[in-house]
Amino acid sequence: MTDVDSEILTLNVVAADLKAHNKPVYRLAQQGQMPGFKLAACRT
Repeated sequence: MTDVDSEILTLNVVAADLKAHNKPVYRLAQQGQMPGFKLAACRT
């Protein structure tokens, strides 16, 4: 695995790595217990 600080993972990838469902992972990120940020959808 590469340097953790430079790698951006999707919610689905993190949930799969942790063998968990998306909702608990999303909740942890919302509560600030797991680093995360939301990207805006790209509209063209």
